[in-house]
Amino acid sequence: MRTTPTAALETLLCLAPLNLYMEEAAMRTSLRFHSLGVWKKQGRTTKHTRILTEAFNRIPLLRMGCDRMGTKLIYEKTYRISMNDNSEGRADIDIYVDGAKTDSGSGAGIRTTERTN
Repeated sequence: MRTTPTAALETLLCLAPLNLYMEEAAMRTSLRFHSLGVWKKQGRTTKHTRILTEAFNRIPLLRMGCDRMGTKLIYEKTYRISMNDNSEGRADIDIYVDGAKTDSGSGAGIRTTERTN
């Protein structure tokens, strides 16, 4: 039985080598933990604790702030939604919302406009 080297298959399928993929995943995780304030660099340093320091040295732009937020579950509904029959074609406020999700996170945009009649 003949086999094909892993590197050749990765090239044919446009896949990153497994070691680089794992390093990227570790880097993303350490950056996420750092941006949330839960990355503690205490005690002796091992390979996985040096990842973030090495990233900051290689890419200084990573030291910039981040707008990532931790998950916050809110079970109490403190608002009311009312849907009016807009057959008159008039509203005091127009609200447009949009959401997007990617492999690296999700986000939303909201725009409100007050009508001046």
